[in-house]
Amino acid sequence: MTGTVLVTGGSRGIGRAVSEVLNVRGWQVLAPSRQELDLADPSSVGTFLSSLTTEVDGLVLNAGVNSPRNLGALSFEEWNKVHQVNETSAFQMVSGLVPMMA
Repeated sequence: MTGTVLVTGGSRGIGRAVSEVLNVRGWQVLAPSRQELDLADPSSVGTFLSSLTTEVDGLVLNAGVNSPRNLGALSFEEWNKVHQVNETSAFQMVSGLVPMMA
């Protein structure tokens, strides 16, 4: 089976490798840049999802951030960004794409 797969964080590292393998195997890969889809910004996620013109058959939630500091040194803003990118945006992406993928 092939179709279209959306890969977050697909422009470098593991995400890029995943995108390349999927592409070689016949999948159309959507790997938006941070300018197209800023996972740290909930409104960007909503805008991106509402602007999709291609049906998405699969989703790879690869993007993530971390703040490698002791919890006591972590600011509230850093904490929120980590959770927005790593968890909340994943929820937004899945809940926004499930109706299309069902």
